[in-house]
Amino acid sequence: MKTMDSGKPAKILILPTIGIGDVLMFTPALRCLRKSFPLARIDFFVMTESARDVLLHNPNLDRLIYFPLLDDKINGVKLLLRLRREKFNVSINIFPSNKKEYNLVSWLIGAQVRLGHRYIVKDIQGMNFLNNRRVEQSGKEHGVYENLKLIEALGASCDRSDIAGEGLDYFLTEADMRTALEIEKAHVLKIGLHPGSSSRKTNVNKRWPKERFVELIKRLSEKFPEMVFFLFGGPDERNLRNFIRERVDLGDRIYLVDGTIREIAPYIKAMDLFLGNDSALVHLAAALKVPTAVIYGPTNPDWTYPFGVPHKVIRLGLDCSPCYQYSPKSLYCPAGRDFACLKELPVDKVFGSVLEFMKEMGLK
Repeated sequence: MKTMDSGKPAKILILPTIGIGDVLMFTPALRCLRKSFPLARIDFFVMTESARDVLLHNPNLDRLIYFPLLDDKINGVKLLLRLRREKFNVSINIFPSNKKEYNLVSWLIGAQVRLGHRYIVKDIQGMNFLNNRRVEQSGKEHGVYENLKLIEALGASCDRSDIAGEGLDYFLTEADMRTALEIEKAHVLKIGLHPGSSSRKTNVNKRWPKERFVELIKRLSEKFPEMVFFLFGGPDERNLRNFIRERVDLGDRIYLVDGTIREIAPYIKAMDLFLGNDSALVHLAAALKVPTAVIYGPTNPDWTYPFGVPHKVIRLGLDCSPCYQYSPKSLYCPAGRDFACLKELPVDKVFGSVLEFMKEMGLK
């Protein structure tokens, strides 16, 4: 297989999925790509403001291109044609990109080498054949390692032990760090929670019931009178967070943190521990080096555990779970059990797992 010469400048364009967590899970590969090809020009095209936010200030990029392609397809196609005229040597569809829209974008830009995966499920439906160099999805490896396979196919050399040690990348500004330090000093014991998830592709079905979050917070607050709770999420999850805050009735021991990724990141950085559903914010917490516990239902923790930080996987472990596959299809329950993997996960199990994790982290 022909690879790139590390001493020869090349133009590389990285193409996105929409998921913030997926972009974060590419950052170790991006770091390795820069080290392996220091003279290359590396550009990253993103379609959402949140994906742009997680890549701001990343020193491994030469250019960050943001355009809301899904909202403005006509001008988006014009942009893709302009990118085509730049004659990229390589485009990389990051993992997972098993959707025809992503592969059509890659094909239209027309890089000499269009790199992507051969997926286990619905590969042809996702039109992955439009990529002219592909690596095999293993079905067993974490997303970070699936991304490393992509750049290793170009000849990049990645030390996987170093990759695991350095983890995911998110770059805070000096002002961000001052904000985080102020929050750290203001409270003795801080736990961040994300009770939501993306609503895209029926991903609301990745959420543990909100009533259970209420009960969990009540029990933690009784166990640890000094514990302060921070509820995180996007603007579309305000009703969810308000529901929880109103029912736990903890006054100034519970805070709602809302805003863009750049606005909430300093608050997450200040947490002693983070707990959430399998969603973007648990990967942001991991990138900020915060010990992170994740509640899993239909998705596979082997693929998406918080990378590079101490973490705790919390799941019921039904024989039908995990069931989710990376494919163009939306999240559904193939066993017909209405996501019992989450709805039947008791508070006792989550509470006990959090206590165990806190003990492991030396918090109590």
